[in-house]
Amino acid sequence: MPPLKLPGVHVVRKRLSDGTRAVYHYAWRGGPRLPDPADTQAYLLAYADAVRAKSAPIPRTPRTLSDLVSAYRASQQYAKLAPATRKHYERRLDAIEEAFGTLPVDALAARGMRREIKAWHEGHHATRDADTRLQVLSALLSWAVEAELAPTNPASGIARRHERIDHSDVVWTPDELAKLFAAADAAPRRAFVVAAYTGLRLGDVIGLRWSEVDLAERVIERPTNKSRGRTRAYIPILEPVRDVLADLDQTTPAVLVNTWGNPWTVGGIQTAFHRAKDAAGVDKRFHDLRGTAATMFARAGLSAPEIARCMGWGERRVEEIITRYVSRREVAAEIARRLGDQFTDS
Repeated sequence: MPPLKLPGVHVVRKRLSDGTRAVYHYAWRGGPRLPDPADTQAYLLAYADAVRAKSAPIPRTPRTLSDLVSAYRASQQYAKLAPATRKHYERRLDAIEEAFGTLPVDALAARGMRREIKAWHEGHHATRDADTRLQVLSALLSWAVEAELAPTNPASGIARRHERIDHSDVVWTPDELAKLFAAADAAPRRAFVVAAYTGLRLGDVIGLRWSEVDLAERVIERPTNKSRGRTRAYIPILEPVRDVLADLDQTTPAVLVNTWGNPWTVGGIQTAFHRAKDAAGVDKRFHDLRGTAATMFARAGLSAPEIARCMGWGERRVEEIITRYVSRREVAAEIARRLGDQFTDS
């Protein structure tokens, strides 16, 4: 008999500790596990029961952690998350349901529950992913406590396994940028230049539209993705960015496109970035280009409050980056040059 193919069924293949492989079927991603498909009748009955239960209303008072996950996914707070964040959460919520789905909500307050969560966290071989799963579990339970659906959050405050590195004031040096640009193909290089000299986040770089660019006034005005459009960035167009933009086709909505003329995707630009930075031999992140832009604005003579307004940062953070990476002599020399130009023009 050919294998059953039911809509939504999620198939997971795993290598067991003894080296053998196992195949598990779930009614849907994050749904209940189904019996062996070889037992067709049991498989179909379990699938029908799961679909019927899924369509039933979520209980007003969640009884199990699986109920909590369903309520969280249906909540306004979850809907407010950025699409990329929800995608990031989905797989981890599936893992949480697999581990704790049948756990009664009241058991979250039981003695030993925190120990169970720590064992689950420490038992996952991938350190960073284990930390991410713990983070999502804590976010879920914090929401549930706030909504009065759970008594406590035993995942709160558990130490992460991966040592976090503070990247808040890491920047690319001019030499490292030159190597990155040289290692990149033309299309991604344009995106890297725009990111490095504007401080826009990756999502804002690839989402930039010509309607947001004023080459005559040399200003980019864009509602930022992270703020869901509530905050607008007003960024001066420095010379390297103007050189890039001046050579581009302005008849397309998207400013930056890939080699085939299509708008960049996050995955596409990240792949191109990692390829170029590996070839350049520089171990820094795309996000570190934001701090780089702050130092360039400072060298161009902008004050910390001006940079903070451009980038949506706090003045203190900007001042810390400037103090570390930009000498006062550089800033003073640039201000003197600007003042000299002003007097010359008059």
